[in-house]
Order: sequence, then C-alpha cells, then structure tokens
Amino acid sequence: MFLKNLVRIAASTVMLSWIVACGGGISESRIEQNLSTDGTLVVNHPEYFFYSVNMTIGGKVFSDILLDTGSSNLIVIGDRRICPDCTPTAEDDPTYRSQPYTPSSSPLFGGQTFNIRYATAEGDVRLYQERIAFESQGSEIDYPLGVFTDGERIQNILGLGYPANLASVEDFSPLPFFDQFAIQNDIPNLFAINICPDGLAGNFMTIGRIAEGIPADSIRYTPILPNSLLRERGIFDFYNIGPIDLRVEGEDSPLAYFVTQEDRYLTFVDSGAYFMYLPESMIQAIGSYYQRTLGIPETFWDLNDDVSKIETIDASFQSRLKPLLVTFPQINGGTFEVAISPATYTIRVLLENGKVALVSGFKSLPPPKQLHDGYIPGVVIFGDIFMQNVHTVFDRESQRLGFSSNDTLCTNANARMRTGVMPLFKSKKRFMPRSP
Repeated sequence: MFLKNLVRIAASTVMLSWIVACGGGISESRIEQNLSTDGTLVVNHPEYFFYSVNMTIGGKVFSDILLDTGSSNLIVIGDRRICPDCTPTAEDDPTYRSQPYTPSSSPLFGGQTFNIRYATAEGDVRLYQERIAFESQGSEIDYPLGVFTDGERIQNILGLGYPANLASVEDFSPLPFFDQFAIQNDIPNLFAINICPDGLAGNFMTIGRIAEGIPADSIRYTPILPNSLLRERGIFDFYNIGPIDLRVEGEDSPLAYFVTQEDRYLTFVDSGAYFMYLPESMIQAIGSYYQRTLGIPETFWDLNDDVSKIETIDASFQSRLKPLLVTFPQINGGTFEVAISPATYTIRVLLENGKVALVSGFKSLPPPKQLHDGYIPGVVIFGDIFMQNVHTVFDRESQRLGFSSNDTLCTNANARMRTGVMPLFKSKKRFMPRSP
C-alpha cells in the first residue's frame, strides 16, 4: 500500500523521514552564505548542483528531473506558485526546458492529497495517470505520476530505488516506475550510471544494459543486502550494501572498519546525495592520518553545516593526497577495492576573493542510538563523491551492485555524442542551501 510505513532515522539535527524511501539523500547542507573560516564566500559550493535527466511526461519534455537512487517515487512540481524562487538551469544542456506540470486529466482518488517527506523537503502530492518515458529511450508507459501541489524545498525527482509506496491508498500499490518501464519495454531490470569528476564530460545513464566499452568481466559485483529493520516495518530494501574497510593506498593497515553487523548501519549508494556521509570515527581516522603525514588540520575533513566552521585548505594539497580504498565483499566470494580519488574527495571551490581552495567531500552522521522500543540505525551514504570514481551498475533483478573503472568513459567528449545512452546534466537546484 502507498505510504503506509514510515521509518525515521536521526542524522545529526536532520531527521531522515522515509515514506518507504530514503527521500533523495541528505545532500542539502542548508548553508545560505557559504563562508570559509577566513570569512570569504564560497561562490560555487557543490551542493548548488544535482544530476538531472530528461523525461517526456504527457508528450512534453521535462529537463530538470533529479536522478535519485535514494528514493523510489516519480514526482514533479505542478504549480509554480509553490516554488516562487524556482530558476533551475542545466549548465551543459543547450536544449534545456523547464516548466510546471499541467494535468491533462482528472486526478486519481477524487483529488485526495498525500504528504511526502524527504530528508530536507516535504510536500503534498496528487496522483494523475499519465504517459511517461525517458527521452529517446524506449516507449511511453501509463503510470501514476505524483504531482506536488504544495511544499517546501521541493523539486522534480525520479526515484530509482526499490518499491516505495507513495500514499496510503487501499488496493493501490503499483510497481516503481523503472520496474514498470522495464516490463513494458521488455528490457532487463538494470540500469547503469556514469558520473565523472568535475572538469570531465561523460555523465550518462544506460537502461537495460551496461555501457559500451565496459567489458563484462571488469565489473565487480557486491550483493544488495536485506535489512531486518526495514523488513520488520514492511519496507523493501534500497541499495543497501556492506563495505568492509577503508584504507589509504600504499598503507598496509586499514584506517577504519565499516560496521554492518546486526543491521546497526544502513549503507546506501545514492545519486541524490553529493557527499560521502561516514561515521564520525571514520572521518576522524582520515583526519588523523593527514594531520600526521601532511599537517592538514583534523577538523578540515568533516564539512560542517555551520557557516562559521567551514574550513578550506590550499588547493596545492590535492596533488599530495592519496587515493582512499573501500573494500567490498564480492559475490561468489573474495573481496575487491574501489579507489576514491583525491580529486573527488576534496572539492575545488572558488572563493569570493578569487582564490581557489579545497573543501572536504566528507560529512559525519551520528552512530546508532538505542531506544526503549528498538534503535535508530547509523547511516552511511555513498553519494556523488563516490560515484564519480566508478561506472555503477544497478542490477535490480539479480540484487547486486556492480562497479567498474570509468576512466575510459570520462573524457572531454560530450555524452550526447555517445549512441544508445541518456545524457545526465549538472543542473542548478531549484533552491539554494540556506541556514537551518
């Protein structure tokens, strides 16, 4: 049933409210004026952007739909009045088109509205039966589209997670959009996302297959894990995986271990979140290592939401940092590593004074918390910082995630030049981060 189950996970001062969904990640830091510690303005803070996809809805093209593997609903804005400051643009899409959705039919269920809560957004939604497709990919399908009629900090969003129900409606539980799209177009229930480091082109998505140029035997798969906390509440799983440890390339011993036993942590691969969200102890281990080897202050590594505590370091440090390696269990035994480049886990930003500096790509989340009737699990989120290092295969049918090097796919060539792929665009958010 739609929207019948709700899980709440505390993340610092943010409450992750799930309507059987991770709610688009927690990528908004709510920083209004992104100040570094020396008082200068970070004019291109990374959280101003997201990766968007083009879709056709009711015969019209929508170009600013956030691609989100951390939620499962397809919802668009239906009234510009609920978002008066909406001025989204797709920086690298010359055919960019943005518009509110205009219904072409009567709403389902007599126009009843249902409240949807994401980590940093909330809105009321009506359902409309509509013809929907990925632009230039496959045939249109009939699907119940969610349309925001009211809300705060909302934007168009395509959730590509596992089944998540939109509203508490009896006898109404459609498949997620991608499942339905795969069935009606007779393609494998699989998609792949390629996100490149800043400065390189090659952001795209493939549907029903992996990208050309990626040998099948180069992909290393890790299982998507069941989670008892979610299942107890009747909620299906998202892309929850079980990383083992984090180490510095060239060092023998791990910096820290991920905790996955007893379902005390949920670890998601989420394209709707920008940063890597890690336990505080793990970020402290990174800080301790670089304090010892390069003299970088330990406090730099945990990017703070407090505008007075954002720290920057000189951009020259980036070439002296080492790749970080995440170890994963491999399906059918063994392990494999994914390297996270310093060019992705530290982010070059332009300060108001014209200086180029670095900010950290890591943010901490609190540990699990015991309650009288259970516990609040810890959350680890591998967002765009992580995904910029790999070609990620979301094999939904086989319950596994695959990772392969994206070096040959991330070039200076426009993704539109590739055949059989759907370009992703780096779009400005409909709202700017703001103070809590």
